[in-house]
Amino acid sequence: MNRRSLISLGLGALAGCGGGGSGGGGSGGGGGGNRSGGSSNGAGARASAAASGRRGTETEFRDFLQVGAAPAYWIHDNTWGADGLTRGTYTGPGGTQFETTYSRSTTLGPNGEVGWRTGWKFPTGTTEVKAFLSAIFGSKPGYANEWVTPGGHKVLLPDNSYSTTQPSGATPGSFLPVGTPADSRGAWPDMFASFAYAHVVPPTGRGQLAFDLWLQATPAQVHGWGASPITHEVMIALDYWGNYGAPSDRNPGWFSHNVTIDGRRWHVYFVRHFMDGWAFIVFEPDGPVAAGTLNLGAFLRHVATRTDAAGQPWLSGTEWLVSIEVGVEPVEGVGDLSVFNYRVWRT
Repeated sequence: MNRRSLISLGLGALAGCGGGGSGGGGSGGGGGGNRSGGSSNGAGARASAAASGRRGTETEFRDFLQVGAAPAYWIHDNTWGADGLTRGTYTGPGGTQFETTYSRSTTLGPNGEVGWRTGWKFPTGTTEVKAFLSAIFGSKPGYANEWVTPGGHKVLLPDNSYSTTQPSGATPGSFLPVGTPADSRGAWPDMFASFAYAHVVPPTGRGQLAFDLWLQATPAQVHGWGASPITHEVMIALDYWGNYGAPSDRNPGWFSHNVTIDGRRWHVYFVRHFMDGWAFIVFEPDGPVAAGTLNLGAFLRHVATRTDAAGQPWLSGTEWLVSIEVGVEPVEGVGDLSVFNYRVWRT
């Protein structure tokens, strides 16, 4: 899967992106479940889905686009933070309507590498992060469902049929959840993510591309965002624009220290109780991270060595890594990004 094949998916410069994805069977808006998270197949549904976003309640249930089989990844057009905005025709920073689109390639690389593309147009609005346009690997917190719609979303398979797997919630073939041995707390195994990305058009406004790792107190995926035993969210930034997330743009009260991991210096930020109560940790690079491979386990091993100002460890040692995501957090502006040669694996 290379850059040229991703750019051919047809998003262009995001003209007319208010519709669904393209290339490999994109979704029209609102697929898979109603606005309260129930299944659209009322006769067959045994349970409603959990309408949970990255950090809040989703207001749309667009199809997950599956790439790969085992392991598989779900491409998620998650506009969880677009409060006060509606999907429509973007008219500029001062408007009230946004546009997004997403697509996938069904061609896999020799080691199962996948590729997808996402575009966005967001006004300034009243919130900061508007969305997390991402690829999910593992068991996203709160997305367990007895029916065929994880988190309220239908899953569009590579052959353009819909998944009939039930119960649902975890991406097929994932090695997650992963914990650490009882006799060696904090000894996270090596877990790797290879990636490449390209801005099809230079992004305007503000935003970032980042990994998002979710840790829980138990390995079980539950039904409902609010019921999820989330303990930590760990973000590892790869690129940012408009200075969003840059060291000079972060809350200085969150800064903890600098560290070198995988030969690169990272600025580390820590908040003990963030948003819904979990700990929030950010690894911010000095500048864009080029295509390559990161050892995600090395970041978690570093986190396991840290304590806060009160001497309390950042990790208790009993947490489970349940989901690995990578995607765009747009704040405002226009962008069009392709991700390719993407793969998550462990030794």
